[in-house]
Amino acid sequence: MLIATLDYPVPRADIAALAFDAPDPLSVRCDVVIWQPMSLVEAFSPTVERVADGRPILGLAGSERLLARARQWREAFRALLGHGGTLVVFVPPALQLGVHTLQEVVGFDLLEPLPGPPVARATLPRPEPPVAAAGQPFREFFDHTTGMLRAHAALEAAIGRIVATTADGRPCASYAYGHPGRLLLLPAPASDADMTTRERLCDAIIALVHRLRAAGSPATLHPSAASFVLADEMTDRERASRLAREQARIAAEMAVVRRRLERVDFVKQLVAGDARGAVAAAAFVLHALGAHTQTGLADEDTVVFEHAGCRCALVIATDRSAGPAHWIARAAAAVARWSQGAGDDTRAALLDCRENDVPRDKRTGPSAALREAAARAALPLLSGDALLQAYESRDAGVLDRLIGA
Repeated sequence: MLIATLDYPVPRADIAALAFDAPDPLSVRCDVVIWQPMSLVEAFSPTVERVADGRPILGLAGSERLLARARQWREAFRALLGHGGTLVVFVPPALQLGVHTLQEVVGFDLLEPLPGPPVARATLPRPEPPVAAAGQPFREFFDHTTGMLRAHAALEAAIGRIVATTADGRPCASYAYGHPGRLLLLPAPASDADMTTRERLCDAIIALVHRLRAAGSPATLHPSAASFVLADEMTDRERASRLAREQARIAAEMAVVRRRLERVDFVKQLVAGDARGAVAAAAFVLHALGAHTQTGLADEDTVVFEHAGCRCALVIATDRSAGPAHWIARAAAAVARWSQGAGDDTRAALLDCRENDVPRDKRTGPSAALREAAARAALPLLSGDALLQAYESRDAGVLDRLIGA
């Protein structure tokens, strides 16, 4: 098996060390990943701007980075489980980090990167040793790891089978099998564990996973079986390993190409999408060019972004039946609402996507009436085609033009 630890380094050549804040999830196709989510607090502590309501609040840059990393790892975890791997998670207390959006600070649960429903849990008053609540192989595992694990939280909703509890019977560990992958939630390692203890804990987890896996044979082999080598076995194992590496390389390359094509199709909504698609694509493009923006935070036809110390409400015009006065009024309403909500001045601009259903060779651009109305209202006006061209040429100067700089 290929084993990796995520933010729980164990200095051994047979265990790969991964970091949540430096993701390369497609570089190695692991069989088992052992993740310590509590390390997120330390990893992102340099980006904390204040503490409020008992939780650290990350700045804008740290918030964006954390959310981006969470999306990457959620897909990596989903892929791991999808090819039959095992994800082992050391359950942290019910601690949240505060992350910025343009409107408010929202809570980010440390287990949010896990695919599937949220892991509801309650922080325990004090860390407690787990008590096995299931038969083999879990009972043997908890016997072998006595003193190595401490439950910091109780699981409030069953996730698969409960395999350990606190002394008073509150669930603190579970095992879920969803074909073909496995999710194992364990209490966190004891904070005073030395490196030898960490290695012993990893060995115990690996042995447990060995027993939980169905290897396609009548019986699951114990790790000690590696000392028995049969004729031609090593030749086949080396070939299988070589083919697996090639398969992983091709899969990784295919994933990159697919992501590029998905991005292309997404961005093309600027010039060929409906209202919802054009708004989402505009938010993505503005962010890619260097603005701070997020989707779903304003009206259906507006994207709000920050650039060069200015906030701008970009109203996307998509309805050809509405005249210039309608879009000028929409921009004024967006400015009024965001200036009031944000407590400072907000500028506005118009993005004309009203020709999205017109063949590109028959488009004429923003109408003279809309251009004149925008000029009278001192509103920067840009077409969807022009914004797409700026994205393709990586012309970040378009942000200055949209804020009227």
